[in-house]
Amino acid sequence: MGLAVENVNSIRLFQEDRKLYEGTYVAGVYPSNGTDPDLGALLNWDPRNEDDIIYVVDQVTADSYRVTACETNAALNCGGTAKILHQGTFSQ
Repeated sequence: MGLAVENVNSIRLFQEDRKLYEGTYVAGVYPSNGTDPDLGALLNWDPRNEDDIIYVVDQVTADSYRVTACETNAALNCGGTAKILHQGTFSQ
């Protein structure tokens, strides 16, 4: 679970850089599922990752976003009955 917390916090840093230079936060999924935007590519983010953790950024507004880390063997994109490992909502 420590790695999930570390990676969620690093997403926050990459999101703040993007907001500073591009003016927006982004939504996405890591690792890419082929359907949703690839969070790694959008943020140029390449975390240390365990194969059983997925990261989802959603609920993006002009001033905030939510990051969720959950087990990949759970529901798609950390929904439904997914086991949430760490979650945070960040804002300016």
